[in-house]
Amino acid sequence: RLAGELCPIDITKRAATSIADFAVTMEKLIELSKQVPVVDLVDRVVEDTGFRSYIQNDDDRPQERWENVLELRNTAQEFNAETPPDGLATLLERLSLVADVDSYEDAEDSITLITLHQAKGLEFPVVFMVGMEEGLLPHSRSIDSEDQLEEERRLCYVGMTRAEKRLYLTRAFHRTIFGSSQAGHASRFLRDIPPELITSGSGISASNGDSAKKGFADKPGECKRSSWNEWQAPTPVINRNQPTTSRPTLEVGDSVRHNAFGDGVVTGVDVTAADTEVTIEFEGEVGVKRLLLSFAPIEKLG
Repeated sequence: RLAGELCPIDITKRAATSIADFAVTMEKLIELSKQVPVVDLVDRVVEDTGFRSYIQNDDDRPQERWENVLELRNTAQEFNAETPPDGLATLLERLSLVADVDSYEDAEDSITLITLHQAKGLEFPVVFMVGMEEGLLPHSRSIDSEDQLEEERRLCYVGMTRAEKRLYLTRAFHRTIFGSSQAGHASRFLRDIPPELITSGSGISASNGDSAKKGFADKPGECKRSSWNEWQAPTPVINRNQPTTSRPTLEVGDSVRHNAFGDGVVTGVDVTAADTEVTIEFEGEVGVKRLLLSFAPIEKLG
């Protein structure tokens, strides 16, 4: 009946069932968004839709897609303290800040957030390129391939040449990646810039103190070499086999509690090199769920 209301046109019974299941799932998630923190909602969406299995089986870049999901979850944690559903609204507002190039207008007194791919053909008086670090630009997946590395170099050049008057290149000394803090290393592309074109400085933090001040130019236009030019081969930015948070050791028969699903009993444990998948029979209507320990907010009871 529900499928018929949603799609009055003639469709197969299988399609109608799928549409009805989707509608029920969306209704549950909408209601859940009013009750739980936004990061728990992200977990529930991934778990209920089976999105990880989908991208692993049906996508030509499963690792890249999964990293995007983990980064979304990492971003969602920033708004976890907000009362539902305010956290979700704030997260969506943050994500919507990236400009739609198709509707781009050259408005005064405004900032355009845009990717390097989207910036092709556009020009701006002032450009800030952030994340000039190994693992980001060039991306970690391109470092071992000369062709991909050159494509990253070309994209970097595209970004730099979008600036009409002034170009700022910035990087982070430390960055939170998938929930863990990692040391940043300056992008190798920064070494290709002629030193006479650079006015450089280093950000000041509690960890580097006065040493950071040495990187600032004494006068406008004066060039000083900074740590950008002291590039060395970095350690890997992301260790995919290392969990970003501590995970409980679970065995069949253990009692557990999930932030969204409630209490349950572990009925199966599948350990792999990258993660641990557990099968849990939850109380009530929730039923049996298969969850990844690196993703699911599970607490061992007793």
